[in-house]
Amino acid sequence: MLFYTKKQYESAIQERDRRIDDVIDSFRDIIIEQLERIAKSDAYKEKYELLLREKGYYESIKMDLQTSEDQDEVFKKYDLCFLGNGYGNSKCWYLLDKIEYENNKLRFYIDGYWSFPPDYGECDCSQIPSKVLWCALKEFKKHITHLERNTSVDENLKGDTSVDDNAEKAVSIDEIMLFLKEKGYQPQRYDEGYIVFKFQGEPYEIHYGEPLLSGKSSGRLL
Repeated sequence: MLFYTKKQYESAIQERDRRIDDVIDSFRDIIIEQLERIAKSDAYKEKYELLLREKGYYESIKMDLQTSEDQDEVFKKYDLCFLGNGYGNSKCWYLLDKIEYENNKLRFYIDGYWSFPPDYGECDCSQIPSKVLWCALKEFKKHITHLERNTSVDENLKGDTSVDDNAEKAVSIDEIMLFLKEKGYQPQRYDEGYIVFKFQGEPYEIHYGEPLLSGKSSGRLL
């Protein structure tokens, strides 16, 4: 049996998280593309635009900050929070609050926790980590699948005139397989909804649940 010091254990956890981040970064373009497709749909503003805000993170963070001495640990608990650049050389925690498609552009709105209440404003997509975008996409997919009773993506996005009716609206398993092969990830397709691939020698899983892509890695996301 192997025994690890606390420092060795923490280092192993950090290395695992870096590997997961690298994998999610590989899918960044697909994640953004699907967020844009959802935000462009007719049903989005009516049903889903405030979905991230409705997770209740704002009020929960407010309460945690009042009772915790370690603010970094507070924000690390929330999957829509990320640490970014502040004024000068300072750092600031941000909360992804809303995504919308306006004037032919996908826009991201955040709370900046310089103080409380936080500052609210727009953020460039490039400043938001892929993992946060992935968590936002998962949230939209979870609610869209539930509210629409597992109807197809085409039905969920019906009426989206900004997308060619003949264009494919979902990422197929074959496209994911090809993408992984091109990246050298050695994918293996077990059935119609299950892919295993290797990244830096470690096995990862993607479960392709209809109608939208979802996944996990060794019991966790990706």
